[in-house]
Parts: sequence; C-alpha cells; structure tokens
Amino acid sequence: MKAFVSSTYEDLREHRAHVISALRRAGIAVDPMEDWTATGSEPREFCADRLRGCEICVLLVARRRGFVPPREAKSITQIEYEAARERKLEVLVFLLDDGALWRREWDELDRDPELRRWRERLTTTHGVEFFSHDPRSIDVAPAVARWVARGAPPQRVVREQFRVEWSVFLPFCPGVPPPDGEIPGLRLSAADAESTSFESAADANLTMRWFGFGGAVWTLRQERRFGTLAEFAQSRRQLYRAILHHPARAADHAIPALTAAVNEAAAARCAAALCQRQIGYALSLVSLLDPGWQTLQIPHALQVLACPSLLLNLPEAEDCALDDHAADPLVLDHREAALVADGNRGHDLKEFRLPGVMHAVACWAGVAAHVQSTHRDAMVAAFVRFEELIQALWWRLHSLESLLDVGQIPQEAKAQLTSIERHVHKALRIGPTEVTATRLFKEAVIQTSRIESVFNEFRNTVRDLRSP
Repeated sequence: MKAFVSSTYEDLREHRAHVISALRRAGIAVDPMEDWTATGSEPREFCADRLRGCEICVLLVARRRGFVPPREAKSITQIEYEAARERKLEVLVFLLDDGALWRREWDELDRDPELRRWRERLTTTHGVEFFSHDPRSIDVAPAVARWVARGAPPQRVVREQFRVEWSVFLPFCPGVPPPDGEIPGLRLSAADAESTSFESAADANLTMRWFGFGGAVWTLRQERRFGTLAEFAQSRRQLYRAILHHPARAADHAIPALTAAVNEAAAARCAAALCQRQIGYALSLVSLLDPGWQTLQIPHALQVLACPSLLLNLPEAEDCALDDHAADPLVLDHREAALVADGNRGHDLKEFRLPGVMHAVACWAGVAAHVQSTHRDAMVAAFVRFEELIQALWWRLHSLESLLDVGQIPQEAKAQLTSIERHVHKALRIGPTEVTATRLFKEAVIQTSRIESVFNEFRNTVRDLRSP
C-alpha cells in the first residue's frame, strides 16, 4: 500500500514528518516531496506522476495555499488534491483548527479568499479531522484503519514469493517409555537419557521423539515457497485437517497410521491403554527464509505466520475443525493487505527480538521467526528441540489430567510422575548462560503455551488425590 502526503511545506514541515513517520511505521510506503529532485515537467503532469501507484492521499491544510505556478489559478497543493480525486484515491483531509495558535507569517486566511473557500469545500466534501500547532495532534492511523474497514480496494501487498522452513508438531501419548529397538516403519536415529528419536523409513522429513514419561511428538519438516500469506494459511489448514480430523482420508497421510501402530506396540508391552492418547493437536514453527515484504512489514507478516487464524478470521479454536468452506479470495486479499500494513494489536501475541539476529512472534497456535542466516540453522534446531519437549509434556499432562478427573491413576502413570516433574522443571529453568535468542524463544513459548500453569494444576490435583 502506498500513500501520498500533500501539503504546503515550510509551515507544515514538522506535521508532515510526523504523518510520514506514522504511515511508514504502519508499513505504508510514502514518496514525500522531501525526497524529490528538480524536474522540468508541467505542474499538473508532475503532480499526476507523483500520485502513480498510490491508494491514499493524506491532505494537510493549514492557513496557506502555497505556491501558485504561472498560468495556474490553483496552488500546487490544490492541483495535487484534484489529481488525487481524478484518480479516485481515498483522500484523508486534516485541517488546522480555526482556534489553533499559528505563526502570523504563515497565516494568509484573511488575505486569500480562495483559501477560505477551499477549506469550506473540503469540510462539506469530506469527513475532515482537525489538528493544532502540535504535530502529534494528527493521528493518521485510525483514519487509515477506518478506510480499510469501509472496504478499501484489495491490494496484493505480497509482490514476491516468500520461502519458509516449516515444522509441524503433533503430540500423542504412547503411555509408556520408548522401546530399546526399532519400530516397524521407523528407524532409530538417536537416543539419550531423556528421549529416543526415530525417523520415518519412507520420509526423512518426518521424525518422532519419544520421551521416558510416556509422551511423544511427531515433527514434520518441509521447506516451501508461497505466493501469499493466505496461501500459507490455507495449506496449513488443509494439512492439519488431513492429519487430525479426517480418519476417512487417513490414507492421504502416513502419520495417523504410524501413530496407531506405535500406540498398539506400546500397549502390547504394558497394560497402558488408559494412559494412551492419539494426536491431540497440531502446532507450527515457521522460520522465514526469504521474506517477500518490506522490512517494516516483516513483523506484521510474522504475526500472521504464527497465527493464520488472524487472516482466515476464525475463532481461537483450531480452525481445521471447521468445514471446508473457502473464504472469498478478494476478502482474504483485502484482509492480508490490512494485516501486513497495520499488524494486529488486539490479539494474544508475544513479540520478541534480538536486534540484528532475530525477530519473532509466538502465540497459542505457534511461533514464526526471522533469524539472520548465519545463526539460523543452530537456532532453529534448538527451537525445534524445545518445542518437541513442551508439546509432548503439555499433551501428556492433559491426557493424565483427564484420568485424574475421574480419580484414576494407573500404576504405569504413577511411575512417570517424577519424570514429568523433572522435565517440566528443566524446561522452566532458563539459566543466565543460555544463548540470548534461545532464552527469548523459551520464555515466549513457556508463556504462550501456559505449560507452567498446566503443570501446577496437574500437580495440585495429584496431591488432592493422594491426601487421605
């Protein structure tokens, strides 16, 4: 989205700077007169050329019309205004209040009848807003937001494709510690005191990490290019639905069948059926590799990548549970333009950054991060390991909580409580020697996942059941 700021210059220099800064902070491009070079073009041609590619004209009018070119009856500012109207741009008008203090040398209201008539026409033609001598009295962002809400023309703010490394976490509960050997369809890839990792024999991008406390998580990695955020949001939704909510389509993806096989093998080793759960939900970690946006727009795009429901306009329940109704592409295009330009300030989003290294956003639905390339591989690997632990713990606690609610604590689960508590304490313990970017990531995930409060509620319930 691009805006044109029209005004006289000398008297409104500071007001212009304030408006231009506010527009740019909102991700709106501005090509101000301050950056222009001299030109021999006729005034009307010059003004029309400067408006090319703009969707909005912000007009500031104080008590001067400004320079009137030879052979013209109107000033440059008036010509710019008329050119904007001819091009059917949205014109946001801000007038200096009649009672505002103003320098006398910049006040031509009584000497220029045309200025007074023009101000009156603007007042009757547009829903004007007023400002004072203080540049901060101009609040342009709400005016732009109201224009978008009224139905601004859809703009494709994504001009180029963007590339992501996308990890999807799918926690489930085999209910028992991992086996010593391999599992049909899976190859043993690594093991330590806490967990055993496997990878799919058919797909090296699909791995499983199985913890000693009976929780496990699939991690599906892919590197993809997308043309728009809407395309990513819809691809994510389709993937979630294929794995989580369509047993009839299980043949379309290997994960549901592999999960059933793992749980069946685990149950055969121990009477742990009450401790098992299928995949509970899906959560994404998106690492932005090649952004397709302006630098100021990247934080806003990260918000949508972390929580695509912002774009799809769905409730804070996993959107994949809804029907297959597809949103109007024009509506999505318009909504995407608004989100990339303005961001979202009213959602449960946790933004964290390390200047020059990382900018990221976390929420209940996942995390999106833009990490500087020299640090990316090591950081993303650490992020993935931590998410695997948190999601396996979260779903394991939830599955055991459902048993505690009916007063049942299977013996197999009792043996795992100490392991669960140790892992939770380890996850929450972030030391001062932790790499700063990793520490920021862990803090954001702990906060948005609510893992600490989930664990405390679980522990209190266990204590209540154990009390005589």
